[in-house]
Amino acid sequence: MKTFKELLIGFCVIALLMVAYVNLPMEWRRYKDIRVGNKLITQVANYQQKNHRLPENQETSILLQLGFHQNKQGWQPNYRKLNAQNFQIIYADGYDAPYLAWDSANKTWALVQNK
Repeated sequence: MKTFKELLIGFCVIALLMVAYVNLPMEWRRYKDIRVGNKLITQVANYQQKNHRLPENQETSILLQLGFHQNKQGWQPNYRKLNAQNFQIIYADGYDAPYLAWDSANKTWALVQNK
């Protein structure tokens, strides 16, 4: 039977691990998403350079060729053409913000509060 001291130490270790995870830089916590997103960004940029335009949001066959995946909830990650020159890639993992997003105007990954 564990003593109270052992249980307290175990609880403290778990709490410290949770705090450490929450305070990790976003780039470490979302490394895989960012790595996949960076490949998609390169594909979209290459498409834009070759075709002198960005793909439209509804051009399913082109988005599939570029490496986007579609599931029951939609595209993951989501591609959004903002205007003739700019687009976003958004990882909406749930219904609530924040969302991991990359914006071609800023060229940075960020956690955004609205979709």
